Amino acid sequence: MKHVFSRSLPCAFLMVLGLVFLSAVGMGAEVEVEFTDSLTNATEWVYASNTKISKDKGFYITSAESVAVTSPTFDFAITSVTVVAHFASEDTKRTLSVIPMDGDQLMEDKAQEIAPLLPDATEVSRAWTKESLVRKIGFRIAGESGNVYLLSAKIYGVSIPYPPENLETSRLGGKQITIKWQNPESVQSNNIRVYKSTWHDESFETVKSYDFNAEGFENKGKSDEITNTLLVESYPDFAGSSWIYLPTNSVGQIQISKSDEKGVLKHNGFEDCDSLWVDMTVRKYFTYKVTEENGVTEIKEHEDDDAMTIGYEESAGKTNVLPTVKLEKDFRREIISLKGFPADTPILFNATGNKKNHRVIIDEMKFIKNYSPAGERHELVQEINTSESKIRLLNLERNTDYVIKVTAINAEGKESENAELRVKTSSQNDSGFVIRIQ
Repeated sequence: MKHVFSRSLPCAFLMVLGLVFLSAVGMGAEVEVEFTDSLTNATEWVYASNTKISKDKGFYITSAESVAVTSPTFDFAITSVTVVAHFASEDTKRTLSVIPMDGDQLMEDKAQEIAPLLPDATEVSRAWTKESLVRKIGFRIAGESGNVYLLSAKIYGVSIPYPPENLETSRLGGKQITIKWQNPESVQSNNIRVYKSTWHDESFETVKSYDFNAEGFENKGKSDEITNTLLVESYPDFAGSSWIYLPTNSVGQIQISKSDEKGVLKHNGFEDCDSLWVDMTVRKYFTYKVTEENGVTEIKEHEDDDAMTIGYEESAGKTNVLPTVKLEKDFRREIISLKGFPADTPILFNATGNKKNHRVIIDEMKFIKNYSPAGERHELVQEINTSESKIRLLNLERNTDYVIKVTAINAEGKESENAELRVKTSSQNDSGFVIRIQ
């Protein structure tokens, strides 16, 4: 069955072209396109100014611009693409990639390289899961030099409906809600899930806590070095730390410095790190002074002092560095999981950077377990399947927040993404109000 697409595109520099063959294949779909000079201007395949049509050799892509060739948006989820392409010569040093797109936005994390290519025509396939919901693709070349011929492409996919539209409440009371929506074509039924939404504050259990305000840690007016003896006497778990200072005119902070030797705050390991987080307040190092003439504060920053690393000693002289913490001038709280750190292995907090005198300021540090961040929790309270596009939800709680998700299901049993509605029931039996629709 032949389909000719006729919708126009707004980009003036794009030339519209192509004849596309579309057929149903069992529970899926298949599109085949040949990039030749026989293509008409009635399809939605487009190419940019860096692409030309070569009479017998397909699309001739000459430079590495953003996207050379772009597909239409299909009414199915793309699961694989088979491309026939080749380099213009043996000296070509570029690569060809196929990139999923959401409208005009490139989904770079799902991009796949079409390789290896040869001077002769090569057929290469790349795939995605149907859950990726890829409906549009683009082709792009990258690299130093050389051109690429793109001859043809076959796009395979499965029919997945679009989400329901115009989801809204037509009646909202204290213990019941009536909702309605509009389904796209080919939808035969809907799945409705109702979640009770509650807010939970942050919670955790403290295993160890340090605020570096212990007696003897007070600064004496200069950047005093904290000797290992003093640090270990106050906090025995920090044995082995080096290049640890008290910042000038500060109380309750310590400074990791990277000088001729590497500054490191070294904490003893734990029996089980997989359930632990480190919770600390940190900032980058900077100095300041107030001029006597006008009272203006002058701040001097080290440009490269913007990160620290957390890791563990993998073996003698070798450190396995895991998270990197970005630093700002103001103190910022960082909570980092220690999952994957080996048991009973010292945890290292390192000053990093290109400059000799890289420094990190730590105000407070905790090791915590059973950490649960503040946030919204969803509890599924109802799930209903219906062939209607309107339904009444009963037995709800008064004055309660709910999230309602509606999914469209087609004849092949494929589900769309959710349409979502947030509501709050009334404290009485009269109408409540809608929080947000998206």
